[in-house]
Amino acid sequence: MKFSCDKNTLLEGVMAASKATPSRPTVAILENLLFDADEKLSIIGNNLDTAVSYEIDCNIQIKGSITLNSRIICEIIRKLPDGIVFFELKENNVTHIKCMDVEYDISGVPADDYPDFPTVNGEKFFSIDPEKYMAIIRQTSFAAAQIDMGKPVLMGVKFEIENNLLTASALDGARLAARWVDVEYSGAKIDCVIPCRALNDFGKIIKPEDEVVKVTLSHNFVLFEIGSCRFISRLLEGEFVDFRRFVPTNILFETLINKNEFADSLERAALVIDENAAKSPVKLKFSGNKMTVFCMTQRGKVNDIVDISTSLSEPFEIGFNHRYVLDALRNSECDEILMQFTGDVKPAVIKAPGEEGKFIFIVTPVRLK
Repeated sequence: MKFSCDKNTLLEGVMAASKATPSRPTVAILENLLFDADEKLSIIGNNLDTAVSYEIDCNIQIKGSITLNSRIICEIIRKLPDGIVFFELKENNVTHIKCMDVEYDISGVPADDYPDFPTVNGEKFFSIDPEKYMAIIRQTSFAAAQIDMGKPVLMGVKFEIENNLLTASALDGARLAARWVDVEYSGAKIDCVIPCRALNDFGKIIKPEDEVVKVTLSHNFVLFEIGSCRFISRLLEGEFVDFRRFVPTNILFETLINKNEFADSLERAALVIDENAAKSPVKLKFSGNKMTVFCMTQRGKVNDIVDISTSLSEPFEIGFNHRYVLDALRNSECDEILMQFTGDVKPAVIKAPGEEGKFIFIVTPVRLK
């Protein structure tokens, strides 16, 4: 194997493929990236749950393949000077890398035992604008379960597509997020759950100049294609609760709040809260057109007043884990948010006022002592 390629182009490829490198591999070769020089150079990462292939046009003099440690090769290419990088496979699986006055000899592993890149033969496929894709991920993935709590399916985002409308939803038992976007799709209804980590990792590969994301679904896998990259993830199995069941209908009152002022107030309150935020809820006190953000812990006490517009006619108090509310505010796409309350121990709704946005967040309160 012998080829040469621009350093920055090569860096894009290895960084994309490294998204599929496991942190704790069960098989040693999965720590490596596959470099396969044929008609084009393919750089592949595969952890058996996700796989990434990135193709690069480069000057290939001798065809061949080798696998190299992902962490090492990514750092080497990152730190090389800008210019043309020359790769050449020598004896005993040693790869010689040269860029200007910098040279490396890196031990590799033959590609024979590297897992095959999965094939996704799906009949369901749709296209989505990259900006809409990123909006979906921003506004849903934060509400997915971060660790396996006995129901792995909650570590994903549910995609439902019908009549050219994609509905994405995520929940972890304490909060819920849903987002709607228009997509190009005219087939049978799609209903699947995609791992949150895979969605975020693919989002990191998208570049500003990319024009469209193509998505193909099979029974077990989803394939994302954009530019020179193919990203495959295994789908999550299990029953995913319909988020619509949790959207409150009996609204006690609603409040219009400046999102940034509310977020700033919660961040100030966070200064007196220790790491275990669940045991130190922030209390929201409503009276007239004022909302007081209050919290008292062993570290201290904070009392902060925010101007609001509300339909409330009498005083009301409710407590929240401040992080849950902050996540919702930070991922809103509007200057003002409409917060709807159904009771002091019942879930609250955060959404855009009127028809300004297509998202909804639901946060479960903390029972105040």
